[in-house]
Amino acid sequence: MRKELTLALFAAVVLAACKKDPDPSVGGGGGASGPTPYGLQVPSYFPPLPPTPDNELTEEGVELGR
Repeated sequence: MRKELTLALFAAVVLAACKKDPDPSVGGGGGASGPTPYGLQVPSYFPPLPPTPDNELTEEGVELGR
């Protein structure tokens, strides 16, 4: 009997913690505007970084740490 009660309480807590994620296409979001370029400040004593047009730094990528 105690196992059933514990299982029922656990299931109730798990179900109460679950909620549906809001739909990103509905609401006040302005939509995706694309990645924001990141202006990296390199100290003068470092050599200039080579350009990488296929892998540019973005604000979002820097925030993610990639």
